[in-house]
Amino acid sequence: MKIYIHEPKEEKDIRLTIPNGVIFNKLGAMIAGKVIEENTQENTITKEQLKILMKEIKRYVKQFGHFDLVHIETSDGEIIKITL
Repeated sequence: MKIYIHEPKEEKDIRLTIPNGVIFNKLGAMIAGKVIEENTQENTITKEQLKILMKEIKRYVKQFGHFDLVHIETSDGEIIKITL
């Protein structure tokens, strides 16, 4: 996963690179499930469903390559981009 944030008023851009294997695994699914559970009133997705989702994201990236999950450009020139 690559996270890129550009703000015209700042001198440097923010660039973070995190291996997909670190995020999209069973431990990541359990952590995400706990965070969702604590921060939402409704239990919209189960931990098992998150495990399946993360497995499918890994399979998709392996088969088709990287893709932009989020790409936002504002009229002020700010750019936020998350690539898997």
